[in-house]
Amino acid sequence: MRICKRGTEREARVQGINIDAERFRRLRDLRELSQMELAERAGLTQVTISRIERGHPAIFATIKKAADVLEVQPEWLMLKNPLDIILDEANIDSDRPRPGRPRGKKMVRS
Repeated sequence: MRICKRGTEREARVQGINIDAERFRRLRDLRELSQMELAERAGLTQVTISRIERGHPAIFATIKKAADVLEVQPEWLMLKNPLDIILDEANIDSDRPRPGRPRGKKMVRS
């Protein structure tokens, strides 16, 4: 495999997926599994589990393996926290003009 500026070609092609690291850790704790136990059952390394729990992105295959052991759908781990969704929408909406409130120049009454 050829080496690129940022590692191997394979690494350059693979995009990681961010999951809710806190949700992942809480679920592992709920299932009463250590990082090592989860890693062994999923066919992953403890380092991979630790990285996911620290918020590093992972490829879908890795998320799927962990989700299978944790007995959830992989998509559930990838869902955003409802509060994050609300905050994202608030940020988007803050740039839109609101009805009844003109943007730009202030209206001056004469």
